[in-house]
Amino acid sequence: MLVTNIPVLQSTSIHAAGFPSMSLKKRVWLWLRDHPGKTSVEIANGMGHQQSSISVVLKDMTDRAMVVRKLVHRRNMSSIRPQVFEYETCIREFEVLPKKTKIGQKTDGRRPLVDLFNKAAGIITEDVPTSKIDIDKMPIGEARALYEKLHKLFGGSK
Repeated sequence: MLVTNIPVLQSTSIHAAGFPSMSLKKRVWLWLRDHPGKTSVEIANGMGHQQSSISVVLKDMTDRAMVVRKLVHRRNMSSIRPQVFEYETCIREFEVLPKKTKIGQKTDGRRPLVDLFNKAAGIITEDVPTSKIDIDKMPIGEARALYEKLHKLFGGSK
């Protein structure tokens, strides 16, 4: 397998020209979006990267539900193992999603994404577990204030 330094040189040239460089995760996702149904070896060869680096990125994106993998049987005379995993993107645009909680893994009941938006908007909230929030029983005044804050954050029509 021939691995060239072309991607490294391109990244260095792009960065030197003042453009922000893309993460390997984003480059793999974009390549996979344009070439669905490829194995980690095919992706590594197509991108000119080490297969081990690509496998790590694919595993992380699979855990984050950004790509899906499926076990397929390929007819290949030189292959000792005819079963391989093919990968495809499963979201429309690149976005680093949070990792899925594994079965049996304990959570503290917090809402990290909501907390992140609140922090960005300057909203101070107390740590309330998700299970204690009941929107149906929320007083009208609180619901209206929440609506206004969300409208200010996300926009949209009233």
